[in-house]
Amino acid sequence: MYKFTDDYLIGIDEIDNEHRRLFQMINEAIDLSKESSDISVISKNLVSGLKNYAATHFAHEEAYMEHIHDPELPIQKKEHEAFTKKINTFALDTSSPEAARQSLNDLLAYLARWLYRHILSSDTMIGKMSSISSDEEDPFAFCEKYKTGVELIDTEHRRLFEIIHDTNDLIHAELLHDKYDEIMHLLAELKSHGTHPLSGNQCSETCTCCLRGTSC
Repeated sequence: MYKFTDDYLIGIDEIDNEHRRLFQMINEAIDLSKESSDISVISKNLVSGLKNYAATHFAHEEAYMEHIHDPELPIQKKEHEAFTKKINTFALDTSSPEAARQSLNDLLAYLARWLYRHILSSDTMIGKMSSISSDEEDPFAFCEKYKTGVELIDTEHRRLFEIIHDTNDLIHAELLHDKYDEIMHLLAELKSHGTHPLSGNQCSETCTCCLRGTSC
């Protein structure tokens, strides 16, 4: 039997409960395999249940990581894909009752080892390296402390913060090499916001110093 101890709690209730349920499913299959001689039925039910439950769990985990902008999300997705592939490609060895039982036991051992390793090496890091965690202030938010009180300037500064936020999201996005158009668009916006609206020494109505009544 495989135990889900406090060492495997990551501190996110929904994810912890789903991890606990995955271990329960494995242990239930072990118990049934000891009581029944029809391993094929147990294997079929286990694989079907794991496909559905793991898919739901992985979706919850990935959605949470995306919400907090966790840069480890691409790694998590690859590991989830490996687990899903193992389940989807599993074929019970039905050459004999003994072979079937050994085949199921091997799958159960693999699943338990994968879960232990995945939780400790990957899931415990969820939120630890995120640029924006659920209990921290968004570092890209244009909040009160940045406001000048001049509406035109604040509007432009707010848009600049949004561009920086979008840039950060893009940096941590999957398949960055496919984001050429988005990258060029953000660079163009940054360039336009970084250009002072003055020509020579002549000031314009958007100049910060003039709006504040000070000299340039």
